[in-house]
Amino acid sequence: MRARTKAIPGALLLCLLLLSLSEPGCRCGSVEESEAQRANAQALPDIFPTNTGETAQVLAARIPGDVDAALFVSSVAALVQMMDRVKRWRLMDPEQLEGIFKDLEAHHGINPGNAQSYRSNGFSLVDGLAFGKLGGGWFAIVKVEDQSRFESFLDKFINEEYGRPRVHEEVHEGVTFSTIYVLRKDLVTVAYVDGFAYLVAGDRLIKGSPPSPQTLERLLALEPSNALSNRASFKAVFEHMGSAGPILFYGPGEALQGLLEGMLASDESAEKEGDKKKEKPKADDHDTLKQLTGLLTELQGVGVAVQASEEELSLRTFVVVSEESLATLRLATTPGVDDPKALLELVPADISGLGRLTFAPEVLEQQVISLLYGENGAKAWEDIKGKLSVRFLMNFEDDVLYNLSGQALIGLFSVEESALKGAAENVDVIQGLRGAVFLPFKDATKADSYFSKVNAVSSLLPKGQVEIEDREGVMVVTIKNQRKAVLRLAYAHGVLGACVGKDTVAAVIERLRKGPQQPTPPYVSKELLGSGPVWGVSLDMSEVVAVLSARLEVVKLQINRFLAPLRSTSLVLLLSPSGLDVNLSIYMTPVQEEE
Repeated sequence: MRARTKAIPGALLLCLLLLSLSEPGCRCGSVEESEAQRANAQALPDIFPTNTGETAQVLAARIPGDVDAALFVSSVAALVQMMDRVKRWRLMDPEQLEGIFKDLEAHHGINPGNAQSYRSNGFSLVDGLAFGKLGGGWFAIVKVEDQSRFESFLDKFINEEYGRPRVHEEVHEGVTFSTIYVLRKDLVTVAYVDGFAYLVAGDRLIKGSPPSPQTLERLLALEPSNALSNRASFKAVFEHMGSAGPILFYGPGEALQGLLEGMLASDESAEKEGDKKKEKPKADDHDTLKQLTGLLTELQGVGVAVQASEEELSLRTFVVVSEESLATLRLATTPGVDDPKALLELVPADISGLGRLTFAPEVLEQQVISLLYGENGAKAWEDIKGKLSVRFLMNFEDDVLYNLSGQALIGLFSVEESALKGAAENVDVIQGLRGAVFLPFKDATKADSYFSKVNAVSSLLPKGQVEIEDREGVMVVTIKNQRKAVLRLAYAHGVLGACVGKDTVAAVIERLRKGPQQPTPPYVSKELLGSGPVWGVSLDMSEVVAVLSARLEVVKLQINRFLAPLRSTSLVLLLSPSGLDVNLSIYMTPVQEEE
């Protein structure tokens, strides 16, 4: 029997529940499945915590503040409810999943997506759960309703997965530690305190773990003042994210810094020793790691909340940074003119994706050039700006660059058919994009003057490389490479549009001529068109699915099966008073139930 369940990762509650998060259900849309879901819903309590804000604080008071990472679940009932919703998306083959979960229930005594199964095994359905890593040791804290049933579940699970173990019991400060050994290595140590089961993984379960009794002792010796619930960065995450969903992850800043520093040290070691068995890190990759490690010195903590409704999967990330770093970000991303409503006039209705960036031109220019090119790059950029200006006639910096409003709107129209024929046609998808970037100016009069002067000196521009024409009152500049148009710039009424792809310029001209405002596509996130600093994108996933399906025909069926439920997705970055929000929303089409 054990051979059949070897594919199941781990042997304990932590792995079992995390596995259940990815379980999208079986026989979605069938009458049998609908009846099973209704029965599962009836087995749930009438009232239970659905947000981690209702239970995470209690659990965080039992976890040391120097934890490496922590994951909170508001309640078992909320977890089951979320899985019932996700089942309708049918992301995986129902038959395969059915086999996995029947095998789990038959041989391990629990079905991760069934409320009654948890209750029968001694779990409390209305209390929270916590998982984490402390000093290299992995742990779980679970509220149990019936300790005897819970112990029977653990005994059956461990016996089925590992065979009959040896159990050693020891009393620490009045609490019994039950350490389970397999092949002379500790698998897990369990203790019960105040109705909570503390479970700590040993080396036999997770290779490289410290002795599990040692980690458990650290958990139970916690002084209240040193608890995670009192840590400033956790408080900030909890206050900001506590109502965002039933699952909340917290990671302290130093843990992420340590991860990157370890990667950096590994790269440097490989480079010094000239290890031929391992490919040496590329200089660019190494420099990127260094920059990221430097940036993370200001990172204090990260929180990620997970929520699922009938049609949406939401991952909301909150990054806690120092006030100084937050002020720098705000300075670089706050637009000179904050007018999202004016941007709506530029949005074409027939687009597949919409992006928005806000920025302060002067500040962002300095930071980007410095980050990408250093001192030499800054000098080269000054030379380029000089060429775009003519002394006493045109001033590129003041009339164009620093005259930008600090709002950029990016529209993706489609991908050309030629780019959808697959890699065998040697057509780059990027070259096949049809899109445009709209850049409004703060002072339209200044911009009008600059582009009028450019038009006046058009005869001095390189022949065959730059062409200027007037189309319905819109100035269109075509930049060519080997007689082929690679970029078109369209300007009118204080707005510059940069276009790529066939026929895109016609749509841009229509918007620049101030045609009737068109309805915003329904998939566009409201956050994307809000006020204040915003970076983000919203996509109609049908275009993405078409590109992937066409270019990866070997796995076309698998891609279609997985991506078919996807309708749209949005990724938006926002600055809040205490940190950075990174919000990912994926909208799905649920499979309809049969009556």
